[in-house]
Amino acid sequence: MDAELDLFDIVRISGMYGAGTIKDNYDGIGGTDYAYDGWEARVMVVAIRDVLEVGARYDCYNWDRAVVGGWTYTTAITIGANVTLVPSMRFQLNYKRKMQTGTTQLPDANVYLLSTQIEI
Repeated sequence: MDAELDLFDIVRISGMYGAGTIKDNYDGIGGTDYAYDGWEARVMVVAIRDVLEVGARYDCYNWDRAVVGGWTYTTAITIGANVTLVPSMRFQLNYKRKMQTGTTQLPDANVYLLSTQIEI
């Protein structure tokens, strides 16, 4: 499920939620093998029309794998910008701070991501 609100073609606010289970008897003992739920909230603002957009996102994803036993909770905060210098090319720069707790404990992560989109 998702929704988006567009305000004056300058601000876009959106959010989504999803959840589900997988029961494929992977481990041979029956029951649910994988369960998950997650949501996000995002805002994008046009700083310079057709040139610069800035935005932020908060998301949360939780899962439980039967082979591990127990839920893992992941949250992330992302801030970024989209720059369009010519109509057929866009650059995206994002910083993401990811935090995790629960059964499957991975180190927190900081990620800088630069990508380019080119229209062919």
